[in-house]
Amino acid sequence: MLVEKIIYLLFFLSVFNVISHLFNVVVEIRKEEPKEIKNTKIELFLFGLSLSYILTIIFTGFQI
Repeated sequence: MLVEKIIYLLFFLSVFNVISHLFNVVVEIRKEEPKEIKNTKIELFLFGLSLSYILTIIFTGFQI
């Protein structure tokens, strides 16, 4: 069903978004002289949205 495919796509895109942010944090922390990580408001909003979507899926499961 198309709705299920869209839900799975959104889930995997959310996972990739969160992994990308976490990877950037780890890379910046491991540098000799770490700099402040600057994210735009839109990036922070999408990170929060992705994280909340992942947590919702974990606790409620894939439901339609």
